[in-house]
Amino acid sequence: MKLTIIHTGKPERTLDELVRCGENFGFAVEVLKITKDIIQFNQIDEKIGDAVLWRLSDIGFDGVAIFQPTLIDKITINPAMSVFPETASKFFQQGVLLYSDLSDYHVDTFVIANKDDVKKYISIGKLKYPVVVKPSRGASSKGLGFIKNAEELEMAVVSGLVQPYIESDAEWRVFVVGGVSIGAMRKVARQDQVFNSSEGAIFSKEEDETTLQEINKLACRASSLFLSGCNGVDIIREKQSGKYKILEVNLAPGWQNGWDRVTGEDVPREVMQWYLERYEMRKMPLHEAIERYLRGRLGRLTKGKQADILGILDGGIKQYELPVGMMEKAEELISPLGNFLVDLHDRINMSTMHNLEDAGVLNAKFVMSAKAGLEKEQRI
Repeated sequence: MKLTIIHTGKPERTLDELVRCGENFGFAVEVLKITKDIIQFNQIDEKIGDAVLWRLSDIGFDGVAIFQPTLIDKITINPAMSVFPETASKFFQQGVLLYSDLSDYHVDTFVIANKDDVKKYISIGKLKYPVVVKPSRGASSKGLGFIKNAEELEMAVVSGLVQPYIESDAEWRVFVVGGVSIGAMRKVARQDQVFNSSEGAIFSKEEDETTLQEINKLACRASSLFLSGCNGVDIIREKQSGKYKILEVNLAPGWQNGWDRVTGEDVPREVMQWYLERYEMRKMPLHEAIERYLRGRLGRLTKGKQADILGILDGGIKQYELPVGMMEKAEELISPLGNFLVDLHDRINMSTMHNLEDAGVLNAKFVMSAKAGLEKEQRI
């Protein structure tokens, strides 16, 4: 299998590790930098392999349209960027969250051109000091600014986005691959720091079960919303209320800040294993592919959900009650993430169903109903 990694082409540790791991899995890996010539001369078909890992957040609208016909039959991770380039924008993400069933977890976000825009939002009551200013796109806390009051605003040069400052007791980076969380790193600022992600903050593996259940489910649902098969979700918890907020869904996440060392998880291996599974699953019946997916990821789910799914898969063949037409339309109901999760939501609506925690039981019922149907055919 040929795997194409769409990337800026700039040297980085994460890219090197993905390429090396893919080659160890036996893939022919090629890094493709999208140029104007490739777009203008429509060279996508000849450049793209059997599978695509999208790790590029900056592509113009002119480049998006030509990718669609090519990617339809490809094994693709993070297709959202090829569908709509604004997915990488923090403003766009918070707007999508606001109008989804994750609206309680969004952060008020406003576009600003200068300090007068900040004053406007404060004067009409949309914001109050302190506030945070940040670029619309970016990573690793670059460009973050903290403004405590009107005097500090007068001294600042601001543009991009402005958000309310969230006083927090912790922040997390949760990696999601193939609809499940593979680990979470907890970030806590020192007493002299404003941001949990600042250099010198304390990073550790999150091991509290209650916290993990909350942030893992939230991260998986956010990933589903943005059709992201591999990402890093940044989640923060308000100090006073204990409420969680989604700061960002990173569609080309890195682990060079020590995430892998802290958590003990191997991101490139999880990604490549996911590609291999999806490639092999194309060779087997749909219900077998789904069952393999379920059993292979049970250990990543909450204990209660594991028990529910195993109770169905190991409970003997029986006909489960499923929505009308589901069995006949199974191929059409598969998640656009390509991770074999049956999606019952209307595709027009924004769905967070493309994750195993939420859809696992339904998938298990589908598997057993399919088996029951085959058994019945054999008897006849």
